[in-house]
Amino acid sequence: MPNEFDTIYDQRQKTDETIKQNQNAVVSLSTSLSRQPLWVSPYPVSDVSFPIYSMARRGIMGTSGPASTGTAHTHSFDGNGNAYTAPLNYGTVANDANGCYITATSTFTADKAAMWMVYSPTPTSGTVQMQIFRENEDLSLTQIVDVNITAQITTTAGLVYVTIPPTVVQQGKRYVLRVANKSNQTIYHNSLLWNSDYSGHRTIGSTSTNKTSYTASEANTALQDSTLLLWGMLAQTVFEAEDKIYTDDFNRDNIGNSWYVYDPALGASTGAKLVLSNNRLSYPGPVSTYGQMYYLNPTNTDAQRMDLDIYGLVGNVSYVTMGITRATNGATMAVLVVDSTQARIRSYASSTYTTRATVTMPVADGKWSFYYDPTTNTYTALYNDADIGLSWIDSGNVVPHTGSERNCTIFINKDASGNTATADNWVFRDWTP
Repeated sequence: MPNEFDTIYDQRQKTDETIKQNQNAVVSLSTSLSRQPLWVSPYPVSDVSFPIYSMARRGIMGTSGPASTGTAHTHSFDGNGNAYTAPLNYGTVANDANGCYITATSTFTADKAAMWMVYSPTPTSGTVQMQIFRENEDLSLTQIVDVNITAQITTTAGLVYVTIPPTVVQQGKRYVLRVANKSNQTIYHNSLLWNSDYSGHRTIGSTSTNKTSYTASEANTALQDSTLLLWGMLAQTVFEAEDKIYTDDFNRDNIGNSWYVYDPALGASTGAKLVLSNNRLSYPGPVSTYGQMYYLNPTNTDAQRMDLDIYGLVGNVSYVTMGITRATNGATMAVLVVDSTQARIRSYASSTYTTRATVTMPVADGKWSFYYDPTTNTYTALYNDADIGLSWIDSGNVVPHTGSERNCTIFINKDASGNTATADNWVFRDWTP
């Protein structure tokens, strides 16, 4: 008969392991935004109805076929602009509205919207409104933004970017971005022929167009009435500074993809790869070699701090290195090197390490911290959160700070006798003393 306590204990162990495997992704996931490439959208944090590259004119090559009897009409398409494909030009007449559905791929605060529009000719009365509707769970629509853009559209065709009130766009939700033409002239758009009823939106006549909400049935009618898909964009262009904090207790079997672990087979390390063993970061490589890894996510500012618990340095000459303000390509950084008798701050630039400050002291197991204060251009080390008199002012700006030097790295060495330290409870964050 199974032991109920053992069954509960095993289930708890599995649950704990799942938590450990997932915990390192929490910070990154909670602070990340989906980034769009330029062929999809003009703004990186945005969502669109379809990739903007589909709006481009594209040259074609080939021939129109042989001449028929009595005529000579064979033409060569040489790809030099003699023939091309282009999006359709579609008009929104007075009292109608046309738009598109946009599905949010991440949650962000939209402050800008855009559509391709042109007057022909300029209206003499009425207004043109850019509107956003949120699709509700029952597929009905509720208006959340209404902006007068009459003066922003001109007789020159192009994308019209509109500043909108800050609007939270939620991942997985759909929104309708549309232009309601309440003027006395037609507005033209670039669009794709979309012989289906998936992503378009069209209302006909002022009674329908002037609504600020639509039932699911009315929204479906607007979808069915549209056979053309307009390009539309919702984007966030204004961002608040956001401090980052990353943690890792290494309580799992594998390091994972948040770290880049240097592989000696690629010539990036002298001995072997760092590994996780007994819930700590360790180095299994040959004597007199080291392993290295760096964290892929940067801090938001230059003011950063790394904390690391270091064990096993007593009685040997192995060392652990903590590097901060690391350039993305690893070309420059400042490091704290800790062994059993001393701690050193060193700079790394032009492929050379240079010792900048040293404190001689007996080192026991404990917490080491290394931080950079940009206001004084100073690097400082702490032991168990206490000042040990180890700091370096980078008066010569040996380690640059251009916005691309915000990563960190860890080295663990094995000495000639085979001794090596281990590390645990890593923290990396924006921090100001």
